[in-house]
Amino acid sequence: MELDVERIGALLREAVVPEPGVQAVFHNGSQVAGTARPDSDVDFTILVGEPDDEARVRKRLGRAFVFRGLCHEVDQYDCEGVRIACTIWPRSMADGMVGAVFHSIDGLLAHQAALQHKLVEAVAVHDPSELLSEYQQRLSQYPDALAGEVVARATGYLQEEYLDDWRFRSRFHFAYVLRDILEQIGLALYARNKRFYMPPLKRWPRDLRHLQPNLEQDLFVLIGGGEEGFESEREALSAIVERLRS
Repeated sequence: MELDVERIGALLREAVVPEPGVQAVFHNGSQVAGTARPDSDVDFTILVGEPDDEARVRKRLGRAFVFRGLCHEVDQYDCEGVRIACTIWPRSMADGMVGAVFHSIDGLLAHQAALQHKLVEAVAVHDPSELLSEYQQRLSQYPDALAGEVVARATGYLQEEYLDDWRFRSRFHFAYVLRDILEQIGLALYARNKRFYMPPLKRWPRDLRHLQPNLEQDLFVLIGGGEEGFESEREALSAIVERLRS
């Protein structure tokens, strides 16, 4: 049976919008981003006026749907056999994150993943004040200087921590640090494209072909595994760092 996302959104809106504290409901996640699989849940973000409104919204959700527990600290419910994930944010929290994300590199690193998932890749289900369009417009103004700072920090880290001290003892040792290496590459690559970086890299197969510079070939060498000594991986990482800096 084909998933009727619009119906799920309508049922959620019907369940929570009568609560006076609800200011907006957004549909976000893989269904909106175009990366959903048959087992993917349907993600929603609910903005409320005050922190106390969260408990009342959860009561409404619990009456309308079957509570399935928490996954990554997000409430999960069953809606007509479909798993829905509902994040509830006070509007002040969303305002604060949007306001802080471009103020410094630390603000960007702290908030970009959540903002990408919850707001940048979202569509409105209930938004009488048009908050989402305002947020998305503000989040599209990624400063050039901040992007350059992220690239410089990430590539400098890769150079100092790995390329200047390339001493891996086994494939397991290399695999252990590969996640950190990929994290820094992702931070730099998405910053170069003035886009928010969001782990855990599930969207890389879709994104890499569109991001510049195109690092696909060297990334597959880096993660594919070569001879002991890892010289092919070192060459690939060196090429990636050089291209990100150019």
